[in-house]
Amino acid sequence: MRFWGKFLCRDHDIYVIEARAGADEDYASIEGEEKRGTGINENVYWVTSDLLKDWHKLPDARANDIIEARSLKKVLTGNLDAPVNGYPFFAGKERNYLRAQIARITASTVIVPAGVFQPTEANSSPLDQRRPRDCVRQGANASHVLRDEESGKMGPPLC
Repeated sequence: MRFWGKFLCRDHDIYVIEARAGADEDYASIEGEEKRGTGINENVYWVTSDLLKDWHKLPDARANDIIEARSLKKVLTGNLDAPVNGYPFFAGKERNYLRAQIARITASTVIVPAGVFQPTEANSSPLDQRRPRDCVRQGANASHVLRDEESGKMGPPLC
């Protein structure tokens, strides 16, 4: 479990923690969506607006929510049950919009230096398809790693 971040919202801010999805969790899979523990739903996210009060688990990310969230710019209210008013229309509640944005941010911000990881067998989870090489790069600095030919994304691309 780790602290993922904080969203600045209109009414009250939202704190987010990330945890690995457990295989034993009670979960009803929606046909056509990624199962919990794989791909964009590799992790589960818990949110709260007050660190001393209850935490609420966000629903799994759905491909349609991510696609809709990509084209909508909305200031969050901080109320997970609030409708997401805006254009284009977003079908879910603020909790679904928040989960879609977390998936987008997470997929876009994990980069690795080229040559540090190598692919493993094809039947494993997309995020587990890379493992460290036996070598260590010497003399790499941030400007070197940020060049396109010197880095890549860790996880699978989003919808």
